Amino acid sequence: REGSSKFTPISATPAKRETFARNSLEYLKQFEFDGLNIDWQFPTDTVRNGSVEDYKNFVSLLQDIDKVFREEASATGKPKMMLSISVPGDTLITESGYDLPNLEKYVEFINVLCYDYHFAYDPAVYHHSPLYPLPYEVEGSGHENEGINADTTIKYILAKGVPPNKVNMGIPLYGRSFTLENENENTLGSPATGQGKQGKATREDGQLAYNEICIKNVKEGWKVEHPNVTAMGPYAFKGNQWVAYDDEDSARRKGEYAKKTGLGGISFWAIDQDDFLASCGRRAYPLMKAAREGFTKAKGPGMVGVLEPTKITEKPTIPTDQPVVTNKPTA
Repeated sequence: REGSSKFTPISATPAKRETFARNSLEYLKQFEFDGLNIDWQFPTDTVRNGSVEDYKNFVSLLQDIDKVFREEASATGKPKMMLSISVPGDTLITESGYDLPNLEKYVEFINVLCYDYHFAYDPAVYHHSPLYPLPYEVEGSGHENEGINADTTIKYILAKGVPPNKVNMGIPLYGRSFTLENENENTLGSPATGQGKQGKATREDGQLAYNEICIKNVKEGWKVEHPNVTAMGPYAFKGNQWVAYDDEDSARRKGEYAKKTGLGGISFWAIDQDDFLASCGRRAYPLMKAAREGFTKAKGPGMVGVLEPTKITEKPTIPTDQPVVTNKPTA
């Protein structure tokens, strides 16, 4: 996950693109990875040191990486390294920075980050990863949240001509937190003064991992509300602290949605933010498992079984005596 300060110069010339492609291939081979995902945040965004040339140069970068990966597969007889990209849920950003009809030609998957529709610097509290709009937010309503939901994003991506089986729907394993202006005003749309307090593990203001949220709900007496189970997950609050997130039910519904829409699969950010120790319930990794159950059991043309998922173990494979801090992708 990088901004344009690195990707813009890398993609600007054929020589730099080829160097990046070949270095990436050697890195993947060294650690026996099976592919590369590029999460460029965000092409053409001049605030993040981007350039208007990023729009076409990103396509050229993927084309050159794909070429190197195909040459390697042909020379070794091994499966081609997979190539994928991540694109934001905000369709305005995607429209200005990502040439989707041409980008998709060179990737196996496009991971659509259907979250962070709201941040803790917003002046009011809203859910950051709704699946559908609330009744008063539907198209034509004029509400500030009109079009800000996963369903709208996915339909936009598909309307650009991206094959559904190349689309992975992103599901967050964390919530966005706020500090309420008035702790007695805690419904959706209530005024906020800024980011919520950081958790002991994530240690980042405005964000709490699901494993932190569920402990607060179970052991610290936070009140949980479900404003609309079809549209979004719950939110929880205590005092002036407020957080919106996905739970097992909303994660399962998103998995079902992805399958019924014919998408290739689902993706997550990030694995260490799920309840990997089963601290709050009957099983470890409850959100990931619920989403996968929704995807595999729902009826639809989704690509179940095309790529076998890595087995999710009941115990973490990393030391758990220290907090897990998520600053970089885990895959």
